[in-house]
Amino acid sequence: GSVPGYYLKYGFKSPQDPKNSPFTFAHSTKDADFFDILNTKPEEMALFKNAMTIMAVLGLKEVVRLYEFDRLEPNEDGIALVDVGGGKGHILNTIREMYPNMKGRSVLEDLKTVLEGGTAVPENEVALRPYDFFKEIQPITGKLSAIICSGQSCRRRASFCRELIVLTHLGSNYFLKAILHDWPDNDCLEILNNLVPAMRGYPHSRLLISELVIPDRNPDP
Repeated sequence: GSVPGYYLKYGFKSPQDPKNSPFTFAHSTKDADFFDILNTKPEEMALFKNAMTIMAVLGLKEVVRLYEFDRLEPNEDGIALVDVGGGKGHILNTIREMYPNMKGRSVLEDLKTVLEGGTAVPENEVALRPYDFFKEIQPITGKLSAIICSGQSCRRRASFCRELIVLTHLGSNYFLKAILHDWPDNDCLEILNNLVPAMRGYPHSRLLISELVIPDRNPDP
């Protein structure tokens, strides 16, 4: 198979199934995504990891300058930033270096196998949390405390009154760098939907996305 052969067979449209992509077709395989295939090729996987390590540190300071990370407010547990799918943690190191007065702690999330392979962050300062952004709801969130006002204590003094007063505390903040471009639209929506419960009800919670943006037609090679 070949990449051009994929488009000749299925038409010139954006692939939506990561397990049956042009890469899969070019390797004469079915129902296997990019990483599934690389896992069967140790030498190619090693080259890929080395390339990703280099790419991970290129231009980090330019990216980090685009947002004032020291403006982020931590949640009740003191967590100010969660790097979702953050790999080895190079971006967190750069953020901490450029914003030494940033409030709160940081958390590095990625698959268990990635974190067990070693990270670049000081583990006594950055927490490591295994997380699969397809299979799990974001576990790091804020907290809500509620007071139920019944008819007897309600200032309205009405027996039918039962109102819920919710005190909203600060949620955490989430950073996705170079994640979404790897996946088709439906998968991107799943990744983002798994963050929604952790952010809902926390008006100060922020979702920061650093991503490749290309035009729909005639992108540069």
